[in-house]
Amino acid sequence: MSYSLQLYLTNIASIEAVIDSKDQTKLTEIIEYDFSEDNSDGHEEFNLTVSEEIKPALECLVMGTQDSELDPADYGYALELIVASMGERLETALFKETRYSFLEQVQYVLPLVERPLPFKLLEWEGYPSVGYMTNQECKEFEGDLNHPEAIVRAGRDEIFDWIAAAANEDADLIGFWY
Repeated sequence: MSYSLQLYLTNIASIEAVIDSKDQTKLTEIIEYDFSEDNSDGHEEFNLTVSEEIKPALECLVMGTQDSELDPADYGYALELIVASMGERLETALFKETRYSFLEQVQYVLPLVERPLPFKLLEWEGYPSVGYMTNQECKEFEGDLNHPEAIVRAGRDEIFDWIAAAANEDADLIGFWY
């Protein structure tokens, strides 16, 4: 089975401000958000939508409540909807339909898939796993492109492009791996 990385340029502080905000207007904006641009990459299995299954988790995240009847992973998918509605989805061509072992080889992508967000959030096990890099970390990033395998070098090159984009746009990176 293969997995995929979904990555966003966004502002972590803005995302944090929505969590537990009880902001009904913001909740409505997210529910009504047009995700069609985010869904235009030809990978229908990763299309974003506020489904009836995920909507209660989204409501809980924004309104500061919990529902013990929900699958805890639904909160992760709901978080991605918040991030997507407030950020820019990046192309992750080399990280679609891949395995975790590739991430380990590429190495620099790991904080984007296995680093808990720096604010209070209900934890879940399994997928999606979430990670981030702050704008400051992106600005200070120094990586090595060298690797004996061309595919790993290409993966690192793609990551370096994401990090440069975040640094140049004063944005943070948030990744979802599933």
